[in-house]
Amino acid sequence: MEYEEGTILKLKNIKFKGTNKLDFRMNGHPVVVPIYTGYNDDIFYFTSSSKVNHYATEKDRYYLTGNLPKCGLPLTCIIDLKHVYRAVNANFLPKVPLPSQELKKLINKALDYDSKNLDEDYLELLKYIS
Repeated sequence: MEYEEGTILKLKNIKFKGTNKLDFRMNGHPVVVPIYTGYNDDIFYFTSSSKVNHYATEKDRYYLTGNLPKCGLPLTCIIDLKHVYRAVNANFLPKVPLPSQELKKLINKALDYDSKNLDEDYLELLKYIS
């Protein structure tokens, strides 16, 4: 399936990097696909959360969205820039994409994210967005 850049998907059974916990939500976890890499390629995505209180303690790690209820996200949420995930493109049902201005801000912040421990998925994504 083809996705617009900034598409929001709900994915199931995500194994979170850092904690190695599995997400068992029945309806899936909202994620953002910052760039579409091709129909036959894997998709790269960031996870999101409604726990905006984390933003106050790690502003560099999270992107704080504006009010985006039409996109299928809570009124305000954070997008975790510390970990990039990769999944096989498997015809996930897309929601409305992020507005282009919001996506540009997200990508700029991802490019500026300064982490000493970028994994291979993050480095691969950076090739597409830089």
